[in-house]
Amino acid sequence: MTASEWLLAQGLSLRDIDFIETMIVNQSVYEQGGLHQEQLVTLMLRQFPHHTYCVYPIMTMTDFSKLLVTNKLSVNGREIISRFREQGLCTALCIRMLEE
Repeated sequence: MTASEWLLAQGLSLRDIDFIETMIVNQSVYEQGGLHQEQLVTLMLRQFPHHTYCVYPIMTMTDFSKLLVTNKLSVNGREIISRFREQGLCTALCIRMLEE
């Protein structure tokens, strides 16, 4: 089961799934130097005006889990990151976060 399929099975809306997946991908690109902080904030606020997002220089599993709670998304952050890694998505970010 992909990360998207698993999130859908957890009862999340497509909008919330899009938020979670976009947050992970954008954070990964940001940490690799592909986005500046201002660009990341602008992208997230424009695409998800009803969600709360914070920029972290290096996002930890704790940071990710806090963002899920802040946005009232009752899912296991470690499971999401694990599924991303299994799919080969954002591998460096996922490996680092899972090793914490």
